[in-house]
Amino acid sequence: PRSSVETAPGQSYQQAVDQVRNSIQRLANGRAVTADVLMEGRKIRLASVYAHADTAAAQRPAFFRTTLRRMLHKNTILGIDANVVPNESLDLSRANAGSAYNNTGASELNQLIADLELIDVAREYLGQEPFYTSHHNVPGGAVTHTRIDQLYAPDKDGITWEHTTVERDLFPRPKDAIELDHDMIEIRVQRVTGKRGTDLKPVDESIYEEEAFVTAVAGEINEIVRKESPETNGTW
Repeated sequence: PRSSVETAPGQSYQQAVDQVRNSIQRLANGRAVTADVLMEGRKIRLASVYAHADTAAAQRPAFFRTTLRRMLHKNTILGIDANVVPNESLDLSRANAGSAYNNTGASELNQLIADLELIDVAREYLGQEPFYTSHHNVPGGAVTHTRIDQLYAPDKDGITWEHTTVERDLFPRPKDAIELDHDMIEIRVQRVTGKRGTDLKPVDESIYEEEAFVTAVAGEINEIVRKESPETNGTW
């Protein structure tokens, strides 16, 4: 959203919008698009990607290994319908499956994420808790649940990521929909910042340069040491 465009110091809002627009790179087939933005004052690349479906699964490994790799870097927030799951034991639930799950390209995607040192926020936040984003009918009347939709984020000091349960789906399904299809997923950034307390009055640190004050503090310390005898009593 335009309302989320951050401006750098000395930069106008329109200049920031133009900078984002000029940074856009996209594949001709629309399978991936990226844009460079400021987030919390840091330069971040946003990437939206749709990987090949099972009908073209043979193209997925090269897409992840080469094509997509050229478009991303370590400061990337990647949203992807990968059409593969990172871990079949955690991210896949199938009933009455008549054949093996087509996870072609998963190892290449996992390697790409590892090389870019991106965080799989859902898995980091939920651990091994089951979480599925896509629900499709399979022969026999059952439904396959998968986590083919994933959000990855950069690992940066001072920034923590939270996996958020979306209470309101921005893309509601018709009541007569044949399939459940995809759920919306969301992550949020939290910057850890300190806040100065108000219980104590602040002290001007220049007071430590005043001889009378330092002498008084030294006297108090020496008096406590004399009374407590920490060397004798082992109470340092």
